[in-house]
Amino acid sequence: MKNPTQAERCLLLQKTQRKRIALGQILISLCCSAHAQGTAFTSHGRLNDGGSAANGIYDLRLAIYDAAAGGNQRGPAVTNIATPVSHGLFTGTLDFGYGVFNGGARWLDLWVRSNGVASFTSLSPRQAVLPTPYAFWAAIART
Repeated sequence: MKNPTQAERCLLLQKTQRKRIALGQILISLCCSAHAQGTAFTSHGRLNDGGSAANGIYDLRLAIYDAAAGGNQRGPAVTNIATPVSHGLFTGTLDFGYGVFNGGARWLDLWVRSNGVASFTSLSPRQAVLPTPYAFWAAIART
């Protein structure tokens, strides 16, 4: 078997180093990829029925708008069916998807109906969405 020349050994070493670097980059990209959080957030509220704290099961329909009155709906409306309300308090998970909270001012429009009733009743005024749900904006922020 012939001994490789200095130039052949150098080429072989360069090829081996390139393969190792490529393998290292692949491994780093597989194990160190960042995962953005989702867009869902928890919302809490208080509901009165006939002047007293509501109790029972209610259906809630929520939508995000870009104005306190009028304006444009941003993203899909979310309907939480059969939401328990106890002593007027309720909690629910809302997910309007990406792009709804992009840094602009937003208001929550809430419609409610007693479980089983055909039509929703609008609760006004719309409520301003304050910074807490905006925390996931960083998931899609660009530098």
